Amino acid sequence: MAHFISFLIILEFVLLANCTGDYQAKVEGVWIPQADSIEPLPNGEHWKIDNEGKAGKVPDSSNVLMVAPREIPWHKIQSLRENIQSLGKTPLLVVGKRKDLGVFVPSDAFSTRDGATEKSISAYVTPKGKFCVGPPKAREFKC
Repeated sequence: MAHFISFLIILEFVLLANCTGDYQAKVEGVWIPQADSIEPLPNGEHWKIDNEGKAGKVPDSSNVLMVAPREIPWHKIQSLRENIQSLGKTPLLVVGKRKDLGVFVPSDAFSTRDGATEKSISAYVTPKGKFCVGPPKAREFKC
């Protein structure tokens, strides 16, 4: 009986080892950041970024879908976004909500009563790849 139970336990581990989890999104072999609230994935070409924050030639499409590893620091992503914007293109960070793909809008502007614009949300990524958000000029963020 003990051998049969041992056999069942080993069989369970073998079967679980062959299962592919679909609880996190992967694009072109890159584990991408996860987000709770994502926008639909628009048309555009993927632009793969490596762990060092380097990428190849910027795609010709107007929407550049940035595929970045979740370990990359946010300041490197922001720098690449600014470079893409300077080319007249729209940079969009591809993220997952579990296995579903979408884009994350890290900050957007809104108009105040006097017509001025300012950030309505601030976001940053911890060194371990966790996104944290909060109101502008806040000391505390929700991660």
